[in-house]
Amino acid sequence: MVMHHLRSPVVRAGGGALALFGLILLGALLLRHDPSEDDDRRAQAEFRQRPASPPTEAPVPAGQIGMLAFTRAVWNHSALIVDARDAAAYAQGHLPGAVSADNISDLLKRAKALKKSTPILVYGQDRQDLNPQRVVDTLAGLGVTQVTICAEGVEGWLKGHGPLTTTPSAPGAKP
Repeated sequence: MVMHHLRSPVVRAGGGALALFGLILLGALLLRHDPSEDDDRRAQAEFRQRPASPPTEAPVPAGQIGMLAFTRAVWNHSALIVDARDAAAYAQGHLPGAVSADNISDLLKRAKALKKSTPILVYGQDRQDLNPQRVVDTLAGLGVTQVTICAEGVEGWLKGHGPLTTTPSAPGAKP
């Protein structure tokens, strides 16, 4: 008799009702899914696949050159590089190929021998160093006007752009 009861249409309908309830519950869970989570995951994946952005640098005041452009000029030997710090600081270490501003006669000779299109780039210790502006003013007073200051100086250079050297630049050497 119990077996007969389990085969009754009411029991089978009850089992179907349970299955229907399960489907409704599953549908409700799917409807509660937040699609913005997928968007977040997608955005994170895209971010991880992007190439690294080029190095950035701090804003540079007008009339000055940033560290990236300055570094290219030093390594490409495409400019006359002038160290505006005192002779002792220059002797302790300066940028490769740089001439000391303390030897103004050699500096002026080099500046006059350059093509007009060759830039002269002056650096000091850091952004607060006033010596580069003094060198620019001195050269301008002597008629040399293609002079630009490197905003970050030695401090910026030492943050991964290259080493300092103690080898003095040969007099009359080309940039």
